[in-house]
Amino acid sequence: MKLLHRTRLPALLIAILSVALISGCARSPVGTVLARVKPLTVNLTFDAPLNDKFHYYTVIDTDGGGTGPIPVFPGIAPGLGWVTGSATHFVEYYRGVFTLCQFVPAGQFVQFRQIGTPISPSVGSQTLSFTIDLNDLAVPGDSIDVNFITVGDPLDNPLIQHRTIDAVYEGGASVLNVSVTKDDTIDNARLGYPEPPFSDDLLNENGVHVDATDITRPLDIRGWSIGIDI
Repeated sequence: MKLLHRTRLPALLIAILSVALISGCARSPVGTVLARVKPLTVNLTFDAPLNDKFHYYTVIDTDGGGTGPIPVFPGIAPGLGWVTGSATHFVEYYRGVFTLCQFVPAGQFVQFRQIGTPISPSVGSQTLSFTIDLNDLAVPGDSIDVNFITVGDPLDNPLIQHRTIDAVYEGGASVLNVSVTKDDTIDNARLGYPEPPFSDDLLNENGVHVDATDITRPLDIRGWSIGIDI
């Protein structure tokens, strides 16, 4: 019995070690280097609880320093479009779902494809937040441009009378240029562009002021922040 026990033990150890080595190789192939996640975290606050039927966009231009992203008034073509200027990617929150998309081709804002899903998305009563990995955007330079665009109906459907838009600043005439070379957190108060309570700066598709109502307040941006962790 002792001889049999000593004979089987090395064989059992060899089998266990072989399985461990095979499993280890499958998980981490030799020469594989995983890119470190470079988080970009967005937090938004609104004037009223979010409406899941409205569209909430964070729009990014990886070629920082351009002329956008800017909300569309009235559209690329009559009744179409919600962003213009320069943009390559966007995160959309709509009907309870977050998606990370890329315009195809860049600069043309009618066609796009989903390339991922934000990390740790969260929606509160009047807040929205998410994180994306800058590696997924393939940023070619040292900065990106960002704008937040909210719109009731991006296609201006005549059956839905909510073609109301808000953006980072009143009218969306400005965008945020964000460095991607260092850790930083910026927000509207720090840059001197506060969105005061009941800021009431919504515009319609013609750029005309729209009075805040219970219907439109879920589109009204009251505060935002962008965090970079390189």
